[in-house]
Amino acid sequence: MTDLVEIRNARRQDRAALLRMWVDLVEYHRGLDAALPVPAELERGLRQQIDRGTELASHQLQVAETGPGLIGFSLSEAVPLPSGKSGVPADGWIHELWVAPAWRRGGLGSRLVAGALSFLRANGVERISVRVEALNRPGLDFWRGRGFAERARILERDASP
Repeated sequence: MTDLVEIRNARRQDRAALLRMWVDLVEYHRGLDAALPVPAELERGLRQQIDRGTELASHQLQVAETGPGLIGFSLSEAVPLPSGKSGVPADGWIHELWVAPAWRRGGLGSRLVAGALSFLRANGVERISVRVEALNRPGLDFWRGRGFAERARILERDASP
């Protein structure tokens, strides 16, 4: 089934479809944990992320496309070394990964990740991280199945007193 899907870099004309998928991703996470904050002006922030992914050389925004349209995406970033920090391994992030529910468990997520890993390695990245919500058991299992392991835990709280 995934053989009929093309993985390619996103283009500006993909913006509306990407925005819809990204909102679906946010809603998926909210379904796992209603306490997750939804940033003010969510769509504006997502449009900025899409622009970064399509315009900056340090970012790669890939889409999975089939006849009817886009069915998945990933966003990765090669984090530049701070000036004067030679010898420090470059870090990379796979910030986002989304596959439409009807297309899951068929290898499409793995293909998007393979493209992201290739991009990051080509940009000198030596350590790659992903952030997975604590209650996203399928996401945790997916990333562990691709060789990622927990290294740190992020504890959060509301800033109000």
